[in-house]
Amino acid sequence: FDAMSADFPGNVDLVVVIGTSLTVGPANRIPLVADEQTPRIVINMEPVGQELGIKYSPEAHEADGPMCSGQGRDMFLRGECDKSVAELVKELGWADSLR
Repeated sequence: FDAMSADFPGNVDLVVVIGTSLTVGPANRIPLVADEQTPRIVINMEPVGQELGIKYSPEAHEADGPMCSGQGRDMFLRGECDKSVAELVKELGWADSLR
């Protein structure tokens, strides 16, 4: 993690955070290394990372809130990680190429 800035350049297209509380450092800093305009998707059962500057729409914090919500560059996808990633792959049309 000491070389994270070199290994994880600021010019990435997208940051995807899957199934973590984002409370343990230094791994919790990974979503912060990307450029401020880089979109971030958090796939988890509950919103995480607000104390790190990840911003969700207000309804993301509701227990029965929408499955998907976003604000600015940050997007929250509520659900089990495996199922959510499989659905995302399907919606993006990547399923055949990932078999």
